[in-house]
Amino acid sequence: MYNILEEFISHFGYLQSVGIGHENKLSNTNDSVLNYCCNVCHWVLLLLNFQYVVNEGDVIRVIPTLMYCLLFLFLHSRLSKYFEDCLDVMLKCEYMLSPMDRMRELEGALANLRGGMGSNIESDLVQKNYVRNQKDLTRSLGANTT
Repeated sequence: MYNILEEFISHFGYLQSVGIGHENKLSNTNDSVLNYCCNVCHWVLLLLNFQYVVNEGDVIRVIPTLMYCLLFLFLHSRLSKYFEDCLDVMLKCEYMLSPMDRMRELEGALANLRGGMGSNIESDLVQKNYVRNQKDLTRSLGANTT
């Protein structure tokens, strides 16, 4: 499964700088502190990249960022719902959707509620906040209310 995933990601050429498929010099060392620090740095840079891509609404960099994240999610847990969602979005955008529907899918994943540049958020987060606010409103009505 990992080989198929590696071939899929390397087909697009997004991750050549990562060195997939080559022996990593850091993984051969016994310095666990160095390996831990490198792993933490990779995660922090990945999360900062995601935050920047979402805030700026850069739909062109969403798929390359998801491809890089796919490796982390696959190595963490193959049964993760985040891994499945990431793979689903990538397969839809790269193979199944027309160019116009691809842009609709990528632009629909982001929402800008307050206007202005650099203030986009995920559409899923908007929906979660809406549901939480509705639940708080229902709870404030008291007992025996639905």
